[in-house]
Amino acid sequence: MSLRRQLVSVASLDAQTIDQMYALFSRVYEATDRERFGADLAEKDDVVLLHGPNGLAGFSTLVVLTSFERGLVVYSGDTVVDPAFWGQKALQVAFLEYIVRLQLRHPLRRVYWLLTTKGYKTYLLLTNYFPKAWPRYDAPTPPEVRAFMNRLGHEKYGAAYDEAAGVVRLGAIRDRVRGGVAELRPSDLANPHIRHFVDLNPSWRAGDELLCLAHIRRRDPPRGFAKVALRRLLG
Repeated sequence: MSLRRQLVSVASLDAQTIDQMYALFSRVYEATDRERFGADLAEKDDVVLLHGPNGLAGFSTLVVLTSFERGLVVYSGDTVVDPAFWGQKALQVAFLEYIVRLQLRHPLRRVYWLLTTKGYKTYLLLTNYFPKAWPRYDAPTPPEVRAFMNRLGHEKYGAAYDEAAGVVRLGAIRDRVRGGVAELRPSDLANPHIRHFVDLNPSWRAGDELLCLAHIRRRDPPRGFAKVALRRLLG
């Protein structure tokens, strides 16, 4: 059964939904903390909820940062999809819809996506859908983009941001993907994007997060929708 997507404001979430979100999050991630999860959620504006036949099956929290002369920066917070629904594209479609709405509301502003990820699957969403996304194996990061990424990393994470590596190291307070949930097989490393992610963030299993940035141009969401449609058609 396909997942049903819903975009709501964080302020509109009731306690039961937040409890369900944390329960799903802690199924996929270990070393989690309910208070830390709530604090992260409170910093966000919106959340994409994915509903399956038995209730909540995924979510992603979002906030738009506006104090940058380069444009608007969409920042993704906690994101998780029930492994039973991996392979579906509901989250990708919901995110693309969110970006289109933002571009329509701000036609003169550039839109960027700031992502920190401790999982290669989320990193693939970035590199597979947005050609102007960094870091990537097939194109160097332009110096001006790297400088912007470093600025965002320092402003968001302070001393936890390792500029030389481009990685956020949160130490003892970091959650991490549970063992056995998203294990890498030798065949996965044949994918150059996955290999690059592992090379740049070798301690991803321990919860270190690679800082990534995408410049989402107006032509990128339509191409993304077309890619999703083609994959559904081909099964």
